[in-house]
Amino acid sequence: AGDEIHEVPHQVRADGTYDYRSTEPSLGQKKSHGCIRVQRLETPEGINMAWIYKQVREKDLCGKVKIIVWEDWQGRQLPVPDPDTVLYYNANGKGQYYHRCEKCKSASSVTFSPFRYSQLEEEPYSHLQACPWCVPVRRESEIDEINQRYAPGGDLLAAAPWFDPTGYEKIPYRQVFGSGKGSTFVCMGGARARAFGGEFGCSKIPLLKYRPDQFLRLGFHTVEGARLSSHQAAVLHFKYLQDFHEKVARESSRNVYWNGAAEYKTYAALLEKNPDFTLWHPGSVRYESWRSLANAGLIF
Repeated sequence: AGDEIHEVPHQVRADGTYDYRSTEPSLGQKKSHGCIRVQRLETPEGINMAWIYKQVREKDLCGKVKIIVWEDWQGRQLPVPDPDTVLYYNANGKGQYYHRCEKCKSASSVTFSPFRYSQLEEEPYSHLQACPWCVPVRRESEIDEINQRYAPGGDLLAAAPWFDPTGYEKIPYRQVFGSGKGSTFVCMGGARARAFGGEFGCSKIPLLKYRPDQFLRLGFHTVEGARLSSHQAAVLHFKYLQDFHEKVARESSRNVYWNGAAEYKTYAALLEKNPDFTLWHPGSVRYESWRSLANAGLIF
């Protein structure tokens, strides 16, 4: 598949060290358009991205491991932990985290004291944050918020039934390594370009048989060294939903997405000028089935 499993992104400081502060707090949330981000910090069992990489490499598992991703589709619900679930904290008052084990690599010399999940909103535990190393269970308020967001009954096609049938352009793609195989063009334009201006790539390579000699560009907009089908399909990408304004306000300041969240800052500037902005326009067409895309010449 056209997705990657990789360590949570970082920024490189002037001294060459890595800064994960802007991305690690988002682990466990939907923050990527396709890739699966894994923590760099070891769990109490010693598992992190480096562990996964070592297992795959030493046991020759590349392409042989079945990975199941739990999609955050409408209807997905997270269970609330048992009130008697045991958690741990630093009883000397110096710690800022709560933990899921009495020993954690965030403070390897400390043996933490137990308390119960039902006490998490009481003193002296209410101010504690979930440890990013051992990743304990979420607070009930956080779980409730997630479950409300993905409550059963949602229908994305009912919420966002429109698409742009025109306004796309195929731009020749200049290969980096010149293998001759793979992408020869990039599809540009679409609703984003119409509404927000600028250049936006619409091409995606969502499924391919991977080989180590292939070159996969960031975001899987192009690929080199792979034999691609002559057929053109479409991926229904639900990006601008009812939480768009809220998400823009949040992400334009967090700077986690691509290029320092440049796209979200563009969105924020437009929404500030026009709070009632909508992507619909007179040329929009309602999506009924795959035939809607075929009739527009977008799939063949």
